[in-house]
Amino acid sequence: MSLLLKCDIHRLSGNKGTTTANWYAGIGTSGATGGDVVTIGAVSNYDKVQALWLNIENLTNGAIVTVRLYHSINNIEKKVYQQSFTRGIDPDGLWVISGAMAISGTLRCELQSDNSGDTAKSIAWEWITE
Repeated sequence: MSLLLKCDIHRLSGNKGTTTANWYAGIGTSGATGGDVVTIGAVSNYDKVQALWLNIENLTNGAIVTVRLYHSINNIEKKVYQQSFTRGIDPDGLWVISGAMAISGTLRCELQSDNSGDTAKSIAWEWITE
């Protein structure tokens, strides 16, 4: 007697790149100080975000780096996450999302540094969706 197991194969997709902005005195889409790092997803789509990583190694040692995530709630974008890290004390690789997080539409990531030396530094990023 044979046993046939049916398995769902999940298809993962993602993207990676770098963004350069004025993390110290720029203005993100939200109107807050900093800049937009990356946007995941598309308007009117549903996705499951599995991971979002940021690399802050190019920022000034000792800078307080604040990461913010924004998501539309009933068509109004709201901040849904904020956390601060210290460059040189916390890891340079920030695992901002680690595990399944369903989104409808887009999820946008902004970053801010409190150090004036971070006016034109690049942030590497990578994300994976299912």
